[in-house]
Amino acid sequence: MKKLLLTAVLTGLSGVAAANGWYVQGDVGASKLQAKEEGGKIKDTKPYGRVSVGKDLGNFRYAFDYTYFGTLKNTDNYGTDGYHKAKLNAHSAGISGFYDFHNTTPLTPYVGLRASLNYLSLDTNGETDTVQYSHSHDKTQVGIGGLVGAQYQFTDKLAANAGLEYNYLGKVGPVDTKISQYGANVGLRYNF
Repeated sequence: MKKLLLTAVLTGLSGVAAANGWYVQGDVGASKLQAKEEGGKIKDTKPYGRVSVGKDLGNFRYAFDYTYFGTLKNTDNYGTDGYHKAKLNAHSAGISGFYDFHNTTPLTPYVGLRASLNYLSLDTNGETDTVQYSHSHDKTQVGIGGLVGAQYQFTDKLAANAGLEYNYLGKVGPVDTKISQYGANVGLRYNF
């Protein structure tokens, strides 16, 4: 009986979602995290992923997402004078608005803006000839970004996505290190 009830509820919800243009999308790609401060900048490219739930309103779409941007690590060795290590993790929850340029082909280009709440975690440790240190800095920051890409509609329900993005994630640490991200991704979108 429970399975029958669950099936009925899920069928009803998918029917409501279909009538209202809801979709889910998953993307994976390469993320270039960059940490920039007065003394210079550090950047590295890592895999990243995003899961989105959105609504299609015709030429306009919006989506809520969770994104893992990756980890940035850096080590500086100063020989007998010591070392410095840093590790940054970046996660994000965001909302995006997209404008789709529909045409007569299955390929639909789009542009978008993204506002996000970003969780940044910076751990540093090191040693000099006179002192050892270890610091952790966690900060939640508001960020903004831009997206461009295209989706190829295979069927009414399934589309492939390819996109590029830039996100300013905020500042973290004692010297307000600026964190930004550039990314390229591919993914699949399922329309209910």
